[in-house]
Amino acid sequence: MTNYEQGSEAVSPAQASGVDAEPMISIRDFNLWYDDFQALKNITLDIPKNRATAFIGPSGCGKSTLLRTFNRMCDFVPTVRCEGSIKLAGTDIFAGDANALRVRVGMVFQHPNPFPMSIRDNILYGPRRMGKLGRSEADELVERHSYNEIPPRVEYSLTEKGTDLLPIFYAISQWGMKYIP
Repeated sequence: MTNYEQGSEAVSPAQASGVDAEPMISIRDFNLWYDDFQALKNITLDIPKNRATAFIGPSGCGKSTLLRTFNRMCDFVPTVRCEGSIKLAGTDIFAGDANALRVRVGMVFQHPNPFPMSIRDNILYGPRRMGKLGRSEADELVERHSYNEIPPRVEYSLTEKGTDLLPIFYAISQWGMKYIP
């Protein structure tokens, strides 16, 4: 992944499209390793606010790795090491609490990308972050959104049937219970 080039000067997609606004996400000299394997190399990119941005490239080039980094899902992989900076609205995403960042930066992936916890805890992650959630409210929420795809006891491991629904549950739960039908 590289910036656009105009002449000999690298420019961001925002600059290439004529948008001069402060970027929503600003990435500078970002590198990410899994052990000794470098998955992301010297990424420098500005992503403008209120604009659609697409990452297009071959399988294995780092598109999903970079996206997962925006809400620090890389923190769950013990062998990951990062260098460089990523700022969200001018604030370094690695400087603060990862859970507070995830309240602001939600992710919905084509394939499930759950946190390393039970299905129940994955479903309840967003609502718990938004405030107090009693056991009966949690049970009702899980029951209401488990449909027939997830086994009645959702404490099963994430390898069980139903994990394909987790990205949707995440997206719904990020907004808190008041927005869930």
